[in-house]
Amino acid sequence: MLSEISDRMKNLYAAIGLLSVNWATAEYTLDHIIMRVHLDFDGTKIQPSPPISFNRKPAYLRTAFADHPELKDYLPDLEKLLTEASQIAEQRAWCIHGMIDNREEAEFYSIRKIVHGAPKIPTRKFSVRQIEKLSTRAIALTLNLIFLGTASVGVVDKDRADEITREFLGKKGTVLPKGKLFG
Repeated sequence: MLSEISDRMKNLYAAIGLLSVNWATAEYTLDHIIMRVHLDFDGTKIQPSPPISFNRKPAYLRTAFADHPELKDYLPDLEKLLTEASQIAEQRAWCIHGMIDNREEAEFYSIRKIVHGAPKIPTRKFSVRQIEKLSTRAIALTLNLIFLGTASVGVVDKDRADEITREFLGKKGTVLPKGKLFG
């Protein structure tokens, strides 16, 4: 079956697959922050169990960070990351849950997605490059969530966070300063 797929379509499918994997890593990190908030920072006062659906996670975290004195100072940074996460999640949903019109031979692929309540089925166009950039944004979001989660709720021990960050960014050819990244 794979041998019957054109290289053009394989590139599209690979980009969507990479986006899916990188988004899963970002959401896993977000879930880890939520777990720590829920168990160690009075999250059970907000709701009895942590949110599962991505759409419910931002409101939960905003409330938790705003209401807890130890987390309140991190709220502006959290807000930026939640905005970025919401933008990535919205576009990712199109790529993952939409139907790709692969009849077209153009740089952009039409993706149709049923949106409940919409009078007709909306269409968006994505290029492989746009999806790759979205995937890169998901990686950056993951790293920023690790930084925020380590500093605010201790999702990872600071030495381990330093090790993870250096290992990951080192593979990307990034030169990091000597010493501790997490104070």
